[in-house]
Amino acid sequence: MSDTRVSDRQRRAAKAWGLSSEIVVVGAGTPISIPGGWNMCFPYREHPHYRWLTERKREGGVVAFDPGEGWTLFEPPITELELVWGGGDPPIGRPIEELKDWLAKRSGRPIANLGVKVEGVESNNDLAQRLELELDHARRKKDSFEIDLIKRAAAATARAYEHIAGMMHPGMTERQVQVEFDY
Repeated sequence: MSDTRVSDRQRRAAKAWGLSSEIVVVGAGTPISIPGGWNMCFPYREHPHYRWLTERKREGGVVAFDPGEGWTLFEPPITELELVWGGGDPPIGRPIEELKDWLAKRSGRPIANLGVKVEGVESNNDLAQRLELELDHARRKKDSFEIDLIKRAAAATARAYEHIAGMMHPGMTERQVQVEFDY
């Protein structure tokens, strides 16, 4: 993670919002269980706003903004399953349990919940919609890192289409083509 890149993005977001006393929380989200899949989950994807503001993939994380104090990252501890299976980034932020007290110290101020809803947070929906739109606009201009990622994705996609064109044959199903493409 590049601290400079994250700081630049957080500055862009704060400038776009122009807040005076409002609080913003952006939830990363948690894995979603597959219905009837017992203990299986869909592949975890953190909310794009959380990822852009933190460059973290920490499920259950929350990044919070107070215009008077700046940004604070809250993350849950590593679980036993994550330790066993080697998944999840180790926490670098404050413990997620501290979020409740952090918010309590700011009670009475409007809160916007962006990203995935953070449990126990009463969001001002009008404020959240406005800030979501302003964050979308702030994210439109790509930095050099994002441009490099887009170029890498385009190159990988082009290679995949080349491969697919050379291996397709009559009688293949769309699913077979999809599986090969995804591979």
